[in-house]
Amino acid sequence: MILARDRFNPSGPKFSDDRWKKGTWDLNMFVRNGRMDWDGVTVAEAKRRKFLEMYPEASTNQEPMLFRSSIVPWWAWLKRSHLPEAEMLNG
Repeated sequence: MILARDRFNPSGPKFSDDRWKKGTWDLNMFVRNGRMDWDGVTVAEAKRRKFLEMYPEASTNQEPMLFRSSIVPWWAWLKRSHLPEAEMLNG
């Protein structure tokens, strides 16, 4: 993840990742050995959300956020949320 300066808020960082394109994740960038790496997608999305919690960004019509978490299979979200690390974080 690379931090870039936001043109509307030059003092704060802006989320930037080579796999994030046109307001959504470029799923082709998550293909490993011919298979979709859903773990990679969920980890990347979790990092993006954590970044946005720390550095909120305004949504604009010029750069809409089009990602829908429903494109990730339910079992991939469940798998990532029940790892021992996640259980420790969730209490």
